[in-house]
Amino acid sequence: MKGLDLPPWPLRRLWTVAAREAEKNTIWIENGIRAVQPLGPEWPPVAHRGFTQAMRPPCSAYAGAFLQTEDRTRRAVGETFDLLWLTWDAATASPYTPRHA
Repeated sequence: MKGLDLPPWPLRRLWTVAAREAEKNTIWIENGIRAVQPLGPEWPPVAHRGFTQAMRPPCSAYAGAFLQTEDRTRRAVGETFDLLWLTWDAATASPYTPRHA
């Protein structure tokens, strides 16, 4: 992931979500994660963290109206912020930032 210049931590979380959606069991997921270099948590850019802190409550309220459970809402909003982290540099450099919303 470093070769692609992408932060590995959100990719790992998104990969885990995809594996669960593909109905892979926990052992398969854990073995897949162990097969790559052990990764510790990384911190997103400071601006992304501030954006996330400010926008998590309204995004969660909006998502909760459709997803109707706290767990599904928390996961969906977390995945959304992970995807934004992956594209953060492009989003903040874009002349049309609402496209990344």
